[in-house]
Amino acid sequence: SSDEIRDFMPGLDKLDLRPLFQSLAYAGSDPVADKRLILSANGAGTELFVDPTGSGLGMVMVAAIGNVSPGTFIAGVDYLFA
Repeated sequence: SSDEIRDFMPGLDKLDLRPLFQSLAYAGSDPVADKRLILSANGAGTELFVDPTGSGLGMVMVAAIGNVSPGTFIAGVDYLFA
């Protein structure tokens, strides 16, 4: 199931995705470039999807972040994956 976060503050708050990516045995260095983490604008902010294979066929929405655009998120600053 996905979460809705309405008060996320880029640069201050962090999304800890490490348990999720560990469960997927992800060993890469850039889940966005590897198409394992997809940040998609939804008109009210950003939807975060995880794709276990990077194929686009198994995407699962994990969170909707209100009032924050996809380009705002910085790995290691706003989300942790490793």
